[in-house]
Amino acid sequence: MPKINLYRNISVFFIVFAVMLICAVILLFYSQATIIVYAGKQDVNLSFRAEVKSSTTAEDLALSDVVSGSIITDIRHVSGTFSVLSTKTGNSDIVGRVRIINTSNKNQPLVKTTQLQAKSGVIVRTAAAAVVPAAGNVEVGVYPKDPAAFGAIDSGQKLIIIKLNPALQDKIYGTALEKLSAGPRQVKVVSDSDINRAKADLKEKFLGDLRQELNLSPSDYLDAELISYQTDKKVGAEADSFTLNGDFRIKRLDLDKQQLAGLIARKVQQMNLPGLVDSSVDLAKVKYSLADSLASGNLAVKVEYPVTVTLSPGSEAIAKSNFAGKTAEEIQSYAQSTDLIKNVEVYISPYWQKTVPQQENRIRIIIRQ
Repeated sequence: MPKINLYRNISVFFIVFAVMLICAVILLFYSQATIIVYAGKQDVNLSFRAEVKSSTTAEDLALSDVVSGSIITDIRHVSGTFSVLSTKTGNSDIVGRVRIINTSNKNQPLVKTTQLQAKSGVIVRTAAAAVVPAAGNVEVGVYPKDPAAFGAIDSGQKLIIIKLNPALQDKIYGTALEKLSAGPRQVKVVSDSDINRAKADLKEKFLGDLRQELNLSPSDYLDAELISYQTDKKVGAEADSFTLNGDFRIKRLDLDKQQLAGLIARKVQQMNLPGLVDSSVDLAKVKYSLADSLASGNLAVKVEYPVTVTLSPGSEAIAKSNFAGKTAEEIQSYAQSTDLIKNVEVYISPYWQKTVPQQENRIRIIIRQ
């Protein structure tokens, strides 16, 4: 009887041991993981210098960073009228500004020194000639006819144009834009800063108009240099506005766009980026500028192009070796370290397993956008 119990215990032990061994083998060979990767994007800036030649050969295009092109130059005359922003406090004959309103259907010319009278009898004269358009208005500075007898005129007060035909005085008249008073006051004075601002504004507007005229895209290189200018008002002159006339030397770079796109595509391929790159080149995103002259006498341009990299099945960023033997938390931490992965989900089976299998053939990776 004892021998029977011994054999039975030994049998039970071996059965339990065999079951445990089978379970271990199952865990060893059937543990697996599925990793779902949500693709992100990584922006890489491509920047290089290229030589601009008037003509290129097939060998140049295959072996060198060259592109066919030329510099086109021209001189244009441009003018514009700009407001004066600078002011100073001082005594001035001008006592303020008046708006001349014309409600008739004809333009009305007014000579310099035209007299306007307030209801108090005080008379002021216009400091400049003006033409008041039909159904329009103009603004002019005014000064007292008789400084000794001048009294202040309130803002908004109506002023009659004395020598105008009485039948038109209700249709064409002035209103004080501010309180008209003698003594120290803020007056607008042309300054160097006004002229410098006008130069910059004139150049910006000129380049914008020129791009439209030449049908150039924002990426096409175009520049203008102000080589000479003159103004109708000198620095220190009291004025509300002034006219700036300038001569610009324009410089435009005319490149073979097809060759440029081919060169960019070759440069992107040479970058050997760890992901999928759009093989087409969007020329609207290309920026290029003149760099300098080369020893060969040709010009060099600096080319910049933004390259967007996305995940692909062969990307190094999602190689199975990056996940083997790691926990879900470690994989999440790895995903946060690269822009190519927006998010990641990790599923390990059996559910009680804490790490991804070491065997890469038991790891499945799914890419989702």
